[in-house]
Amino acid sequence: MQDWLRLLWPSYLVHRPVRQALTKQVCFVFSYIPRVSSTGAVMNTVKRKKQEPIRHEKRKIVYLGVVIAVFLLIWILFAPERGYIQYRKLQKEITAMNLEVDRLEAKNIELAEEIKRLRSDDDYLEDIARKRHNLLKKNETVFEFDSGRARR
Repeated sequence: MQDWLRLLWPSYLVHRPVRQALTKQVCFVFSYIPRVSSTGAVMNTVKRKKQEPIRHEKRKIVYLGVVIAVFLLIWILFAPERGYIQYRKLQKEITAMNLEVDRLEAKNIELAEEIKRLRSDDDYLEDIARKRHNLLKKNETVFEFDSGRARR
């Protein structure tokens, strides 16, 4: 059959890759034409043995693809320092730190207002000195009384 194909597509008329492709197509078509044996019985021309390895190869490729996909999914989830679980953990830490920053900024504003008030308001300064530091004015006496609750 190869000689017949060479006559049909001589090498000087058709480039080699094209000739090879055409040869494969013609051989594929002729492989399904029924052949008659010397006894007159039609021979089965479909080659089952060639089709089964192709199915087996396809299964291998699909199985390999599934294994690779599962491996990539596991890697995306659990990769050290780069996986999704680590990402979620870091997101929680960032959220907690942002809350801490907000709290500290609010406290900073509150302390800045208190400093401003201490520098400008003498009555507030005196009140703080009396309450926190137990300071007294001149000629002032502190009397401490025991409450009834302390006796019990």
